[in-house]
Amino acid sequence: MRRHILFLCLVCFYLFTGSQLLAAEPTLVKITGGLGEQEGAAALQRAIERQRGVGSPTRIVLAGLFVLHQPVRLTAQNRNISIEAENSSPAELVAANGAMRAIEVIGSANVRVAGLKVIGFASDGIFVADASRVIIEGNTVRETRSRAWSQGAIHLTGNVAGAM
Repeated sequence: MRRHILFLCLVCFYLFTGSQLLAAEPTLVKITGGLGEQEGAAALQRAIERQRGVGSPTRIVLAGLFVLHQPVRLTAQNRNISIEAENSSPAELVAANGAMRAIEVIGSANVRVAGLKVIGFASDGIFVADASRVIIEGNTVRETRSRAWSQGAIHLTGNVAGAM
C-alpha cells in the first residue's frame, strides 16, 4: 500500500512540477534594423537559419526598419518560432524595389507573426502555405501592389490547419 501511495505522489509531483521543468524556455533573439541598411534583414534571416532543425522554441524580437529584397522564409525545418515587434519600438518590414513578399511560412508548424508593420510588397505581405498552428496577430499590412484576386495583405493557401 505504501508503494502505491509513493507512486501516486511521484506521479502528482511530475504532473504539477515535472512537466514545467522539462518545458523549454524560448531562446530570445533581439534584432535591430537600421534606416536604409540591409544588415538587419540579413541578421533576421541568419537567426532563422540558425534555428532550422533545432525544434526548440525561438522568439525573435524585432525593432526598427528592415529593408527586404527577398522574403523572410520559414520552412518545415522552422518550427516553434515567433517573429514579433518589440513593445517599445515598432518593427517595419519594407519592400526593396521589386520585393514580392515580406514573410513566407511554407510547411512549418507552431509559428507566430505579431505586431509588425509590413509595407509596399508587390504580391503579399504575409504568405502561408501548407502550414499548421500559425498565429498572425496585430500586424499592419499596407500598400501591397497586387491586382490578383488571390493575393493581398495576408494570403493563406493549401492545407493550412489551425491558422488564426
